[in-house]
Amino acid sequence: VLEHEGQRVILATTALERYDRELGGWARVGTLTGAQLEGRRYMPLFDYFKHLDAFRVLTGAFVSDTDGTGTVH
Repeated sequence: VLEHEGQRVILATTALERYDRELGGWARVGTLTGAQLEGRRYMPLFDYFKHLDAFRVLTGAFVSDTDGTGTVH
């Protein structure tokens, strides 16, 4: 869990180095496991989806942390 100016983002620990340039000013404020996130709701990436009640964390064996943020949208 990273925080900057009141905003928080969650990404895989293994992805921190890949996003160092973009998240250089962000502070690490916590750590969560995938199991701790399962079932939680979150804000969609794009405003035009906000009216949908579909943004919930699901887990799956097909998700990898080798590319991207470690999450699938």
